[in-house]
Amino acid sequence: MRSASICTLSALLLLCTASTLFADLFTVVRVTDLRGNENYQVVTEAEKRKIESELSEEAKALPKAVETAKGEWAKALNTEAFPTTRIKARTMKTMNTAISRDEAEKQLLQVKLREERSQAKEKEEEDRALKTRRPLAALAGQKLQVREDRKEDQVADRAESLVRKQLVAAVGHAIPFYGATAEAPKNPGHARRK
Repeated sequence: MRSASICTLSALLLLCTASTLFADLFTVVRVTDLRGNENYQVVTEAEKRKIESELSEEAKALPKAVETAKGEWAKALNTEAFPTTRIKARTMKTMNTAISRDEAEKQLLQVKLREERSQAKEKEEEDRALKTRRPLAALAGQKLQVREDRKEDQVADRAESLVRKQLVAAVGHAIPFYGATAEAPKNPGHARRK
């Protein structure tokens, strides 16, 4: 009888210390936006749970927000089709966990450096492919594909802003966008010489 109470007491003490231990952990997470753009950040366990709850709310409200945005898209008489496949629910992935914020910041820098290196390597491979000698027709086809991709990205960004607006209204909190904002087109009239 006495050993059972000692075991119960020790289990309770272990649970109490474990909850304070986990409260002090810092986690490096990767969060994506509706277009799949990534953002890395250091969060506490409480902040991580808050993000997880926001993501679950958004996932529930996303289909209705997309349908409403499609209706607005049609009312605006856009000639392009609504890019449903380019808009996805936001996600969060745990990358690393650390005991102190300083360690977590170091891990965050390492993760960002790895990501930058991989993106630089991909860009270098694309540049190398463009610089190789190929027939003129193949190069023209590739340039046309790049232009089409950029136009599709602009259309998807416009659609994403409509969906984000509907989703903010549905869930009641801000939805971040981690991608680069589109630049305003330059006015060719200023470049004329007099």
